[in-house]
Order: sequence, then C-alpha cells, then structure tokens
Amino acid sequence: MNNLFKFIGIIACVYGAYNIVANFNEDFQLNLLYLFGCIGLLATIFLLIRMIFGKQWKTTLFKKTVVGEDLIQAIEDSIKEAPTISDNTKARLVGNLIFRFTRIGIIALLIAFIPIILLFQQNQKIDHQNDLITNQNTRLGQQTNLQEAGRRSSLVFLFSNVLDAIDKELREDDNNIRDLSPQLVGRIISISKALKPYRYLENDTLIPKPLSPERGHLLVSILSSELGKETLSKIFRSADFSYSDLRHSSFFNTDMANIRLSHSNFEGSFFHFKSIRDCMFDHANMKKVIFIGDLITGCYFGNTILTEGQFKCNRMSLCHFDSTQLNEASLEDIKFKMTSFENANLMNAKFKNSSFITTNFEFANLNGLTSSRPFDALMLSKPYKTPIEPNPYDLSIVSAKSYYKKSVRWIEENYNSSFKISESDTTFFLVKKE
Repeated sequence: MNNLFKFIGIIACVYGAYNIVANFNEDFQLNLLYLFGCIGLLATIFLLIRMIFGKQWKTTLFKKTVVGEDLIQAIEDSIKEAPTISDNTKARLVGNLIFRFTRIGIIALLIAFIPIILLFQQNQKIDHQNDLITNQNTRLGQQTNLQEAGRRSSLVFLFSNVLDAIDKELREDDNNIRDLSPQLVGRIISISKALKPYRYLENDTLIPKPLSPERGHLLVSILSSELGKETLSKIFRSADFSYSDLRHSSFFNTDMANIRLSHSNFEGSFFHFKSIRDCMFDHANMKKVIFIGDLITGCYFGNTILTEGQFKCNRMSLCHFDSTQLNEASLEDIKFKMTSFENANLMNAKFKNSSFITTNFEFANLNGLTSSRPFDALMLSKPYKTPIEPNPYDLSIVSAKSYYKKSVRWIEENYNSSFKISESDTTFFLVKKE
C-alpha cells in the first residue's frame, strides 16, 4: 500500500513539476492548484477501489477484470472432475477461454486505437499548422509587394507636380494651340517610364498580374486635357503606357495614335473616337470593351482578351487579332481590309452586315459565327490588289493573296455553312464539321 502511494505521489510530483516549470511565468497559483487536484483525484480513485474490493483488491480486481470468475470456476470444476471431465464442464471451460481471449483482444484493440487517434489528432494539428505557415508566407509575399507598391507610390508626388505643370502651361494666355514645352514633354515621358507596374491588394488578395494605376491616370489626364496634336505625337511616340490599369475608363472624342498599351487592363472601358491608329493592345484584358468610332487601323490586338467586346466602327484595316479571344464579340457593320484573325477564338461572334477584303481566318475557331450573308460569299470577295504602303506588320500583296487562299481553304475544310430565317432577316452561321 505504501509503495503504491509513493508511486502515485512520484508520478504526480513529476507531472506537476513539469507543468510548473513549463508555465511558471503564466500562472503559478493555477498550476499549483492543478497539481494538488490531480493528487486528490488519484487518491480518491484508489480509496474507492479499496472500499469496493477490500484488502485483497489487487487479486480480486485481477480475477474479475482479466481472468474472470466464470473461467476460474470452470478450471476448478475441471480439476475436481479429473480425469473424467463432463461434457458440460468442458464446454464451459472452452467457452470461457474463447470469451476471455476475445475480450482481451478487444481490449488490446481498443488500447491500440489510442495512439492511432492521437496520431490522427496530431496530423490535424500539423495540417492546421501548415495552413498557418502557408497563410503566413502569403502575407509575407503580400507585404513584400506592398513595400514595393509603397516605394512606387513615392513617385506620386512627382506625378502630381507634372499634372500641375501641365495645367499651368495650358492656362497661359498665348497658348492657343495647347502645346506643351519640350521640357514638360520630357518630364511626362520620363514619369510614364518611372511609374512601373506592381501588384497590389484588391479585396484582401493580390491582383494576378502587375499593373500601374498611375500610368492609367496619367494617360486619362493627357487625353482629357485636349492637348495639341504635335504634343500628343511627341508624348505617345516615346512614353510607355503598357500595364496601365484602365478598368471602367471612358475616352470621349479621342484620336489615339502610336500608344503602347500592351498588357493593360481595359475591362468594361468605353472608347468614343474618330480614329485609332498604330496602337499596341496585345496581351491586354479588354473584356466587355466598347469601341464606337470611324476607323481602326494598324493596331495590334494579339493574345488579347476581347470576350463580349463590341466594335461599332465603320472601317478596320491592317489590324492583327492573332490568338485573340473574341468569343461572343460583336463586329457588325464593319468593312474589314487586310485584317488577320489567325488562330483567334471567334466562337459565337457576330459579323452581321460586315464585309471582308483579304482577311485571314486560318486556324481560327469560327464555330457559331454569324453573318447576314453566306460566309463563303463574304470570303470570296476579290483580293485587295491596289498598292499597299509598307506597314509595321509587313502585310504585302503576296501575303495578302496567301491570307485569302488559306482562309478560304480553312473554312471550306473545317466548317459547314447554315442559316436561320426570322421575321426580320436571315442569319447565316458556321458550324464546325464533325
């Protein structure tokens, strides 16, 4: 008895000492109470066992829980009846042995489940810890990008000074043609290159690709200031407006020429223009963009997302839409000349009342494309044979004829033309061959 109390006391003291050392600075009194509580609980359990099973509690507890009284009685009966043991005694002996081993096996299995359960809980905690580490790494990445964004935002002061200088020069009485001085044009070009793109937080998440809201602001300010054509030409020839954040922007009565807007975000923007010439829109996001005007020429829209975009212009020439997403786009009432849609996605695009002269549709997805006339009739227009001046994309007469032949062959080999009649008109559309 004394040895048992000593053993219990040693275990309780070691456990209590460990908790006290580990959490000494947290709450000493609470740990001390916890230690005495554990000792009292163990003593109470021991006293209850002693009261139930008596002085011989070890032997009695072993017989009842491990061996079993029925098995002991069956063994005693077998010894008394030896050497001629009755069938009833044999049956009771074998049955109790099987029951006892089965119960021991079940108990052992339950005990074996304890480390499995603990291991499962440990794995859950490790997974939670990994999630916390991942979240921490994400936050560190965000912090790094935000530090870069903070560094870039320090240029906003210079940007504000440039805008103030533009306003000051335009207010001068003798500046009727609204041109800017060469010094200020140089500062505008310099600040456009210094306002580099970066990733910033939007709805507690970093945007997927770097953008520059400041470049977008600068471009909108320049186009809205109604500067002279010579000044605009100087600025756009050398300035860099790629990666501009121009979402949901509006451009009214604007002539745009030679502007580099690659990788910019124009989602939901509106363009009202007389002409857009030789601009770079490649790799831009132009979802649901609306173009309203007369002429778009010499522009590059390669690898641009123009899903559900609307082009409401009269003429389009020397433009590239190679590998562009134009599904569900509207390009109606347009006269196309020397325009390439090679490898573009034109699924369900609308070309009603549009005409094509030497237009390249090779490898394009034209499934569901609609027009007001059979598409082969549109494509079989005579190739554009008049002399063409050199342009940045080298669309020569030879390549123009090649575009025409390849496009006709591609459509004939891969698509069937069909039509649908309604009360107002007849709509022709292409369906991909099976």
